[in-house]
Amino acid sequence: MAAAFEAQFRFRRPGDYPIVVRFPAHYRPVALSGCDTLILSRSSPVRRPYEFGTASVYVSFGAPAYDVAHHAVHHARGDNTIILWNAAHTEAMIGLCASAACFDVRVRKFGDDWLVVDLYMTLVS
Repeated sequence: MAAAFEAQFRFRRPGDYPIVVRFPAHYRPVALSGCDTLILSRSSPVRRPYEFGTASVYVSFGAPAYDVAHHAVHHARGDNTIILWNAAHTEAMIGLCASAACFDVRVRKFGDDWLVVDLYMTLVS
């Protein structure tokens, strides 16, 4: 999740707006870096749309639309899977939404590090 987040925000221009990240209830928050702005962590949905200001960026993790072999995935209602792994657990696909756009982020393990190798836009509103 941290590598997917960094891929989205590493090269954004720093701003005075916070980035509000909502982690799924069954995942513990992880350290996020990659940008020079305030990062706020939430484990529950934001109650009011502009709780942290109108310029805030809202980030959430969800089920990816494709697996690591790039086959479409159909998730059953109530399925809380947000990370899809390959058999060796060396590649994963993670769903990430940032305000008005959603992405599938493919990460691969190199030594002890996870690096983004592909980024697919799956939704824009």
